[in-house]
Amino acid sequence: MGVMIIAKGAVQPDQEVKGAAMELLRQLMSNKLDGGQKQQAAPPEPPKALDIEVWSAAGIDATKIPPREFLLGNVFARTFVSSLFADGATGKTTLRIAQALALASGRRLTEERVHKRCNVLLMCFEDDADELKRRVAAARMHHKITDEEIGDRLHLATPGLSAGKLMVIDPGTRQPALSNLAPTVEQLVTKYRIDLVILDPLKKIHGVEENSNDHMDAVVQTLTDMASRLNIAIDLPHHMAKGTPDPGNANRGRGASALKDAIRLGYTMTHMSAEEAKAFHIPEDDRKQYVRVDPAKVNIARQGRSAQWFKLISQNIGNGTHEYPNGDDVQAIVPWTPPDLMAGMDGVTCHRILMEIRDGLENGERYTDASRATDRCVSVAFGMHVQNKSASDARQIVGKWIKDGVVRVEDYKSPVTRKTLKGLFVSRVLAEPENA
Repeated sequence: MGVMIIAKGAVQPDQEVKGAAMELLRQLMSNKLDGGQKQQAAPPEPPKALDIEVWSAAGIDATKIPPREFLLGNVFARTFVSSLFADGATGKTTLRIAQALALASGRRLTEERVHKRCNVLLMCFEDDADELKRRVAAARMHHKITDEEIGDRLHLATPGLSAGKLMVIDPGTRQPALSNLAPTVEQLVTKYRIDLVILDPLKKIHGVEENSNDHMDAVVQTLTDMASRLNIAIDLPHHMAKGTPDPGNANRGRGASALKDAIRLGYTMTHMSAEEAKAFHIPEDDRKQYVRVDPAKVNIARQGRSAQWFKLISQNIGNGTHEYPNGDDVQAIVPWTPPDLMAGMDGVTCHRILMEIRDGLENGERYTDASRATDRCVSVAFGMHVQNKSASDARQIVGKWIKDGVVRVEDYKSPVTRKTLKGLFVSRVLAEPENA
């Protein structure tokens, strides 16, 4: 490389001197000098092919394929990652504690089948040790679970920041890289012979970009590989994004969609809505004690179940002191069954109500299922033959009959107002009971 030398005594304009100096600086910074020759970096080696096992579909014997190893209902399964999507303060950790105790004790605490009594590791990253102990104690006290029942099968940890993260951003590449939590979990699984690991919540176990599909895919793939390699189930309770509750919609989970796409067993947990509370005759002040769990993404099991309901209750754990004599009231959870809409509606009663709807009112008007109806409200027909059915109950039952083709809605000309109104007509009468 030539270097410009300014002869002693020569006069150069300032602009030329500055230009020469800048050119020299540019070349020194852009080239690696070695005897005046620029060193060319060696080209990277092309990627090498890997050995991947391939087999023929013709050789598959379905009878020799092992069945999927579910642990609790259709919630947890070996080699698969699961998740429960819920807003804060909905009760997802409380539910997971009850399910963990069910697996450890072998009891159907959540009305879900215990396929196999298991060793469970619950790692909670939001509570400290005392708070997690309170919550587990509350569940055990309410369900009367003894030490002998759970043995040494439920293991708890609240590592906080001390366990590090599963993955973090590499400062050099700005890409996800494995960190301390990954080998720590594997070590604990081996040490305690764990069947199910619950990492609660997902947000706390990684340090990558939550809204990046590539980053979240790396996190979930790491856990999927771990589950397969160790033959365990891994669960990731996850927060919902802000917005209107939508039972069964996994897309409401926070962050990138890669999480929802990668999991195979996903459920949502939501509070009872105001409309549901009215239908179930639950006071508005009490409705948030009730939560529903809906299948959101269940790819490896038949989605036959509808919403599963639970009630959040308060359990005093008897830890009072001189300073705090009342001790702590701690949240626990129990299965709850909504009231049967058709209770008291035997065949005779249904037939008689349908006869009332068929005949209409005495003044020639038709009954209606409109929510603001008064004199024509179909609940009047129900009230003649069954007790304790509200207008909302009556509309719901009629709605089912409309769906089943028993009742239909048609326009008719009101003999009272001379206006065209909508009314209920019976399309087919249910089989008349002998004692009707």
